[in-house]
Amino acid sequence: MATLNLQVAASTDDAKQLSDGSSDVTAVRYRLSGSGTPGEHLGLRFAGVGEAGAGIPQGATITSALLALKFDNQAQDNINGPVSGEKATNSSTFTTTANDLSDRTKTTASVTWNEQDIAAAGVPAFYDSPELITVLQELVDQVGWDESSPVTIFVERPAGGGGDFGVLTFDNDPGDAAKLTVEYTAAGGGERDRRKLNLLGLVAS
Repeated sequence: MATLNLQVAASTDDAKQLSDGSSDVTAVRYRLSGSGTPGEHLGLRFAGVGEAGAGIPQGATITSALLALKFDNQAQDNINGPVSGEKATNSSTFTTTANDLSDRTKTTASVTWNEQDIAAAGVPAFYDSPELITVLQELVDQVGWDESSPVTIFVERPAGGGGDFGVLTFDNDPGDAAKLTVEYTAAGGGERDRRKLNLLGLVAS
């Protein structure tokens, strides 16, 4: 089994889309709190070191997948909405084009993240999502997926309400950017893939 540790690594690899379709890719903090239709989106793209890709081999068995966001405000730390992935093998970085996030094809699999008072301690810190195994499994099972494929995750605030939360971004500080930790077993050649990722500094034994 290999453990892959990824973090958003570019300004345009995290983004927020409002209910009117407009997007922001450079804010130091993204808050999802609106109640308009069709809801709001937080997009997070994990492309690895130097756009090397996420590093997960096609057909791997995902045994754990956790998204970590850095919450910084006790008054805006209630999240309740679906978490899904972009159903693509070459997900592109985000833009300010209208509806850029919502127009992307999403995975059938999604996981509801429903948690209140996440940042009750009042100190900015990373907090983990529920397990996203089904989302990541659907991505790596795609025909055409390989180690060079980025992983893009969406966190949505549904129309009509679904919490009020704010998270820090890459543009606030690269160390504050979203993280994704994936554990997997490769479908054959597992040790070879583990050594390859270790050379990239992305994988822990």
